Amino acid sequence: MAALQLDTIQQLLERGALSPPQLPNAMFAIQFYLQQWPDDWRILPLAYQWAESRMQQADQYIQQGEREAALLALQQLWWITPLAPGLADVQQAFELQQFWNQQAAAATVPIGKLVTTDAVLLDDAIHREFRSSIADNSPALAEFPLDEQALKKRDKNIEQSLEPVCEAIIEQGASVIVYGQSRPDYRWLMVRLTLCVRRLDGAFRLRHSYREGTPGESRISLHPARDYSLLPE
Repeated sequence: MAALQLDTIQQLLERGALSPPQLPNAMFAIQFYLQQWPDDWRILPLAYQWAESRMQQADQYIQQGEREAALLALQQLWWITPLAPGLADVQQAFELQQFWNQQAAAATVPIGKLVTTDAVLLDDAIHREFRSSIADNSPALAEFPLDEQALKKRDKNIEQSLEPVCEAIIEQGASVIVYGQSRPDYRWLMVRLTLCVRRLDGAFRLRHSYREGTPGESRISLHPARDYSLLPE
């Protein structure tokens, strides 16, 4: 039965039937296979073959400015094959396009306001199987822009603007990535963030890591909960 299902997936890939609205399609077939035979690694080459084709579609959507189609493709990719080679690059291209679109429209996000993303969370089993132990590769739950001047001046009043993100962290049981300009900024901010979280829930253990941010644009990104720490940064 498993071998027959693998043949079916290969045929769907060859026909270019990658995802809905095409029925049947390789994405649903791969999901079904993972549910039925979670320990059968024969699915992986086909899953990554699907990912490569779907990323090509996503890249084409990005270049054509088809935001919704690109977002749907990226959601599916993060859901099924979050460790697919090149996925982070496609995601970055999408985010860069959105940034320039926002700049062109003069769109601004008030400091202290959470921006909820459209990301679809991974199924728990798939999440545990593919999630990286080095850098969080899960879809973001929300993002929180930071006041650059407050960071540079070490302004403790920043704690007031952190309250919404602290509440969201606890509510979602989220882990955190800080995109900043320097590790000293990150360490100082994490003291403020940890104190803020502990005031709301003294038992909550905050998982966090640092990544270099875009110059002049620091932010906090919330991700699905981890039950272990990332490897040393």
